[in-house]
Order: sequence, then C-alpha cells, then structure tokens
Amino acid sequence: MKEFDVVTVGDINPDIIFTGVKRTPGMGKEVFARSVYISIGGGAANTAIGLARLGLKVALVSTIGKDMFGLNFLKLLEKEGVSKRYIKVQEKVNTGITVAITDENDRGFITYRGANELQRLEDINDELIKQTRHLHITNYSPDQKQRFMEISQIAKKYNVTISMDVGWDEAEKWDKGIMEALKKVDIFMPNEYEARGYSGKDDIYEALYYLSDYARINVIKLNKKGSIACDEKKAIVHAEGFKVESVDTTGAGDSFNAGFIYGFLNGRSMEQCLIIGNACGALSTTSFGGPAGFPNEKQLMEFLHRNKKLMGR
Repeated sequence: MKEFDVVTVGDINPDIIFTGVKRTPGMGKEVFARSVYISIGGGAANTAIGLARLGLKVALVSTIGKDMFGLNFLKLLEKEGVSKRYIKVQEKVNTGITVAITDENDRGFITYRGANELQRLEDINDELIKQTRHLHITNYSPDQKQRFMEISQIAKKYNVTISMDVGWDEAEKWDKGIMEALKKVDIFMPNEYEARGYSGKDDIYEALYYLSDYARINVIKLNKKGSIACDEKKAIVHAEGFKVESVDTTGAGDSFNAGFIYGFLNGRSMEQCLIIGNACGALSTTSFGGPAGFPNEKQLMEFLHRNKKLMGR
C-alpha cells in the first residue's frame, strides 16, 4: 500500500485578505476595506488541506522561510493532517505573502514570491513519486520541463496520475511550451481566463476542445457558472454551480481542485467529479480566508444531499 493518496507541489504563503473593497487604489490614493483576514494560502497548500479534510492521506512539497508565518504553517499543516516532511525551510529568504482584494464576486492579488520562488520540481524525489497515488503540481514552468518529463516517466511506471494547475501568467504571454508537458498530464485544471490564454480561443468551449488535444482530461473552472470538462474522447460535460451566500472567493479554485481530485481517486464519473468540485468550491466561499470554508467529507455529502445531488456510484 502506498503511503500517500496525493502529493501536492507548489506554493504556501499567508493570504492577507481585504474584503468589501469597492475599487483598487491608484498610486498615491487610499481606499478602505470592510474587514481584513489572514489565513494560510498558496495553491498547493490549500489543495493539500482540502484533500486532507476529505479523508485522503496527503503530503505537501513546498518551501517556507524561517519566520513567524512559515513556522506557524508547519504547526497548522500538522493539525490538518498534512505531512510536512517534504517542506524545506530557508533561513535567508522570507515566506511568500499574497494580499488579496476581494468582494463576493471575484478577487485580485498582489504577491511577494519569497521562498516560493526557490521551489523546483527537483524537490520531488523519485521515491516520493513511487509512494503516492496522485501528484498535483502547481509550480510548473517551462524551464523545468526536463525534470517534469522525468517525473512523468516515473509516475507512469508506478501508476501515479498527475494533475496540474499552473496559475496566472503575470506577463500574459501564455507560453505554448507547456503544451508538450500537458501531453503527460492526466488532469489539467485552469480557470476560464487561463484556458483562454493558453488556447488562444475566446469561446470557452473552443478553448476546452483545443486543450483536449493535450491533457487526458481538461477541466475549466467557471466561478459561479460551475465548471466544464472534456476527456480524450472529446466528450464535454458541464456541471452548474451551486447557489450559496458567498463572502470571499479566495481559495475557491483550490477547493474545487481538491474536490475533483477526491472524486477522481474514488472512481467517480467526470460529471460527478465536476459536481463534487463545484460543491467544494462553493462551500469555500461561505467563509473568509482560504481553507476556512473547505468541507470535510461529511459536510460535503450533506451539502450534496440538501441540493439533491446524490452521489451514487
């Protein structure tokens, strides 16, 4: 039996979340927030916590600074049941920080990469790949292509599936070099803006169809509109979003990822995986601060039952 169900790879940082901001300030100007919250953040850390709450055995591969935030995160991850064994502590660089400006509809970010910038796919050792059922990678970049290809070969040999959520391209260049890497990926999980960027297609269904030539399963997150997915047979599925009293969308995409991967590893259909992902993403928006609203397995199933989305096999 393998030690882990999922190993997540990528960022960990505090999210400092300002809510109720009506507009972003121009230089030399000031705007006021209704409230502020601080929580653990970063795509890999959030997804790891989401998966652990759903009952899976999870490890996080990441990098922190030897500072207040980083050391407190080690304690929090342990409390959440996420293995911290593969987290590197850097003494000369601070833990990364993200400031989020959010309302009930969407959010924007300012990020200091800090220790996250030192992460490399080389931090995933070969033995760790053998000891997990699934790898979720959030820190891929074109300069790490060679190591990613090595990882994918080992993963295939040991029946390890791979998902990828590459995140926002600040320069909006949308390097097409990622496409060769996606051919080795089982699940690609962009949001609608990223999907349009990498595909070069304005229509979201055309973007999905384009991406289906690469990763085995492509999933596009559509915020309140739910999500769509397409497999290697070009079969497209759409699952509507859930109506909830949303207060903060920070971390919703990561919670969706956790839900989808949870469904995938439990043998659910593609449509069921979308429904579970949508439910996790929706529930995460009902509390302030990344993982605060992430559900455990019981809460997830109760929510699906209330919304008449019964999850029979």
